[in-house]
Amino acid sequence: MSKLEQLGPGSVAMVGGPYGSGRATLVRQWLEGIDRQALWWSTARAIPGPVDAAVAGDPDVVVIRLHDGGAHDAESILACRRCWPASILVVVSPYGWPEGLRTGPLRPEVAVVAHDLGFTADDVRAWAGDLGVDLSAGDAADVVTATGGYAVVVDAVVRRAAAWGTYGPEALARGCDDAMAELSAASSGGVVPWELWEISLIAALGGELRFSVMESLWARVAQGAAALRSMRDGGLIADGAQGRLTLAPGIRDACRRRVGTDLAASRHWELVEPLVDRWSNAGALDDAIAVLETPLLEGERTALMARHWADLAELPAVHVRERMSGLAPDADPRLLVAAARAHLDITHAGHPGLVTGADRDAANALLARVRPDQRLDAAGHAMVTALDAVSLRVVGRHDDAHALHSRVLADLPHPGATRAAITLQAALSAMSAGALSMTGEHAASAARLAREAGQTQLGAMAAELEGLVHILGADPSSWWRRAYARSGDQASAWRQVSQLAQLVKAVRAVDVTALLEACADDTGAATLEDPVVIGLFAWCFQAMALTLLDRPQVALTHTQVMQTALADRELSGFEQRMLIVARAEALSASGDPTAALELLAEHYPEPDHRYDVELLRARAEIDSGAHAAALLRIQRTVAGHEGHLGRHTAWGNVLLAIAHRGVGSARASDRVLESALAAAARNGQRQPFARQGLDEFGRLIAQGQQLVLDPVTHEFLTELTSTRDMLRAVTAPVTLTTRERLLLERLVRTEGVRRLAGELHVSPNTVKSQLRTLYRKLEVSSRAEAIRVAQAMRLVPLT
Repeated sequence: MSKLEQLGPGSVAMVGGPYGSGRATLVRQWLEGIDRQALWWSTARAIPGPVDAAVAGDPDVVVIRLHDGGAHDAESILACRRCWPASILVVVSPYGWPEGLRTGPLRPEVAVVAHDLGFTADDVRAWAGDLGVDLSAGDAADVVTATGGYAVVVDAVVRRAAAWGTYGPEALARGCDDAMAELSAASSGGVVPWELWEISLIAALGGELRFSVMESLWARVAQGAAALRSMRDGGLIADGAQGRLTLAPGIRDACRRRVGTDLAASRHWELVEPLVDRWSNAGALDDAIAVLETPLLEGERTALMARHWADLAELPAVHVRERMSGLAPDADPRLLVAAARAHLDITHAGHPGLVTGADRDAANALLARVRPDQRLDAAGHAMVTALDAVSLRVVGRHDDAHALHSRVLADLPHPGATRAAITLQAALSAMSAGALSMTGEHAASAARLAREAGQTQLGAMAAELEGLVHILGADPSSWWRRAYARSGDQASAWRQVSQLAQLVKAVRAVDVTALLEACADDTGAATLEDPVVIGLFAWCFQAMALTLLDRPQVALTHTQVMQTALADRELSGFEQRMLIVARAEALSASGDPTAALELLAEHYPEPDHRYDVELLRARAEIDSGAHAAALLRIQRTVAGHEGHLGRHTAWGNVLLAIAHRGVGSARASDRVLESALAAAARNGQRQPFARQGLDEFGRLIAQGQQLVLDPVTHEFLTELTSTRDMLRAVTAPVTLTTRERLLLERLVRTEGVRRLAGELHVSPNTVKSQLRTLYRKLEVSSRAEAIRVAQAMRLVPLT
């Protein structure tokens, strides 16, 4: 009201807000307070002229109540100004200032908008107190939240509570119903345009709708856009989650209860029919379904879902399953396919990732109903075949699934959402079969197709899988570039894939902090999510992480748990090899290289064409002291693959350097190690040097420090040293006495034995003796090394 008190003769004000917001009440209260003569004029009447001016005389205030915000309203305001030029004009409008006057000279100097009219919690408590209702602060806040502070609804709720003598959820709901009944009556009487009331009911039915959807819905009727702005400003329509809009919850629920009586099904469909397919094509299928959520439009809603069956995968799988649970025997086959996909397809939004036997049985029963149906188009039949392949993969028939997915892609040339989804499934089957190169190709293609089809979630999942394949792939420089190109705070679209990618990067780079986090729960239950290969990769890399952290026995137990969990699963040859290799490496690292060699011999003949198997044999031979045998094996393996060992090249060179050193060929060992360090400096892989255990890691670093290295390689060797120190800090912590800790702290900031002795109040010889003990514990030989190692071990702060 303070805004209106600023007005003087000839001023113009606007009081805006939807019906029932208290616009007119505010003006009446203001007029009572200033005790001036007022003329109330409705633009539903004829435009005022000289006769009206003569009859009314010279009122102090002319209150103009707008009708529809159109041209007649605008002309009426101008006419009122001509008739009463010295009067204060107060325009009461549900739509804001008329469009026709927004660029003219006559505009409001003062504006009271819907937000200014809303009730606060204190206002609600005061009003309730006037009516004899004792509301707590919490109850008053609940009323404001439920009603948006909308005056007509707050008043109805408080009056209902007063009538019942108490406030509670029932009084709140019933009061909202009373207010909506009043709004319905006002609309039927023409006070509020009926079509705006109809749109309000549809918006309430939709719940939380995207801004673009809400905007286009209200634009279906005259002054709808202005009404939406006014309702948002007044808090009746509030911002929901993720950029959505929704009516205040109490108003929304009350409106929903009036849909059956105030909104005929034919009229409902007339208003939304031009919109629902457009929304669905723009990625808002859930909103399109929501505004049709009434029994009288079940046929239209079902037909919409059938037309956009492929996009149902963007909705939560559990919701799709629930909707499709009661499909009739003659249901549209596209809906049957969508229901089957919600059971089988882990790329479906909201799918838990675990495909149970019951899921597979339910999906197969649905697909059996679809196959003879001639109404299904080529894309639908392709999805049926793709889901058959998923069903094969789930039960362990990986090669069959891979072949079937490849065949269906070859027979489905046209692009689109269906092809994107099938291509991503083909990538997963290829991965299960060990075809990583094809996995990456399919994932990249799926990402592109999904983006073109507007399927953001599917495209993001495909892109993450493509990134994982690059990280796992054979080209070490490729995984390193890809690993850090995708860094940042970007949210993951596929938790399982994202976590695996982070684990692989941590293992390859020997990121000690990340390794500790990954191994915080090192005996958890094995995941059996589809595809098993992703979970199996995660288990194997966690075993590697445990070994790097000098916990080989725990890694061995880890592989045993993994084998037990997967004992009843049929695995592909690729998956079986992952299990065997992981167990063999854990055996060798835990001090039983003979058992590792026996395990490998049991499953793979000698020599084997798989270079990872042969390098692991060489590692076990080195661990057992058979350096000459390991040397021959590595040389034979490198020659057999023409020197190309992919991501294992660095590891092969490290093993070769160790084997040469073991047989006394120091020069050859240095030459190979220098080559390994130079290559690793380019791609950042630290794992090959730490893979043989902490002691050997230290020996490799000491050997490297004797070499003449280029600056880049020398810097990498320094990084390796820091990594070794951090591993030592977490695997073999150093225990220092109080005196040694004090000495170490002073050593960081003080150079020279004499200065140290002075600060510690001891003789120089005592300092020398204490330093020798300290250096021995830290396994260093100089002050600089002691400071670096102590900082890596967190014994002193970083400088």
